[in-house]
Amino acid sequence: MTDIIWCTPGRPDEPELIVEAGAHGFTVIRRCLDVAELIAAAGIDRHAGLVIDVSAPRLSADTLAHVASDQRCVVAYLADSDDAVARAESISRLAPGTVLDIRRAKGPRSVLQLIQGALDGSADNPGEEGLDTVPSRESQIDDGGGDISTGRDVERGKLVVVWGPHGAPGRSTVALGLAESWAASGYRTCLVDADTISPSLALLIGMSEDVSGLLVAARYAEQGVLDARSLGSACRALSQSLWVLSGIGSADRWSQARSSALDLIWAECTRHFDRVIVDVGGLLRTEDVDDPFNGLGLRRDCATVSALQVCDSVVAVTRPDVVGLARLVEDLPDVLALTPHSRVDVVVNQVPRRSRGVESNVKGLMNEVGLDFPVHLLAFDDGVKACVERGALLSEASSLSRIRRNFGVIDKYVDVQLSA
Repeated sequence: MTDIIWCTPGRPDEPELIVEAGAHGFTVIRRCLDVAELIAAAGIDRHAGLVIDVSAPRLSADTLAHVASDQRCVVAYLADSDDAVARAESISRLAPGTVLDIRRAKGPRSVLQLIQGALDGSADNPGEEGLDTVPSRESQIDDGGGDISTGRDVERGKLVVVWGPHGAPGRSTVALGLAESWAASGYRTCLVDADTISPSLALLIGMSEDVSGLLVAARYAEQGVLDARSLGSACRALSQSLWVLSGIGSADRWSQARSSALDLIWAECTRHFDRVIVDVGGLLRTEDVDDPFNGLGLRRDCATVSALQVCDSVVAVTRPDVVGLARLVEDLPDVLALTPHSRVDVVVNQVPRRSRGVESNVKGLMNEVGLDFPVHLLAFDDGVKACVERGALLSEASSLSRIRRNFGVIDKYVDVQLSA
């Protein structure tokens, strides 16, 4: 007999399914009436299989990712509508499980046959009486929906994280400059403010912070409905090739940007954009905490960690003084531990125009601690301050032609490394 935890509240055929379960080799050790009860039961018995109706209230990808992190037995997701199937496929990307479309099932016995096949690992073959498992949703996404969709069938876009130690000035400015430069080169570009400590991109470009695009996308992801259309509704177009996903607005909303939802956002962004530039905060070296009001296993810098773990390249921003460089060489090893296979470029921001030897000094300091990365310099420019005061893009100020050329040099260099 196989022990299973059953969570299908609201299904009219639930009593019949549980009665018939014994005849198919199942022992229902717990019938859960809500998601909270499911989490509690799964925490007690970590080896039981899970049978879950994806229409259960308050069910989210974040919740199931936490439950599935114990690497337990196979999970079976029951879906009986197009929306439920789409939601189950999205959730299963974070919390792996078998999605079972039970619309063609002829009664409880047929449903249980399909569940039995899923828990036995044989659900890839069609069951009896017209039962089907659902193919991957990668081939089902409607690329015609939303403003960001082009129906393009090309390789995944590249995700570039702009990071810097605490106190590094200009992370958001560098992220904006690179994004504008890539967009001007013809790349479909998405700029994401994922700084959960001091978000500032919206202020930098004069956007209203009434609604957080990142949190809107996170809610779609948690509900399993993040696709081209919903992601497009969360983004705001700044130009023909540049979109922005605004940040959390107030730093005290950091707990709403959960790691499991962010993972889905990064994956969806790189499916629809050529370049995804993520502006993140510094690492805090904090442990996961359980918050009864906001969720389980939360981490204040989870957005930074999540983006670094999946990125293709890191642009590390620092300032050209002793404090900035000391923080850079102290924190870079932590970044490398999270993203060992990504390329790293160091950008020294706000370099005084008459300074000499800054690049060699930075390289020398990094070499002393065993680090060797390309170094790029950005000269200090008063015009950036004027752009911030006006809420304008860097490309909208003719006086900033020099710094825009510098960004163009950097992004072309990073492009070469991404293509290598």
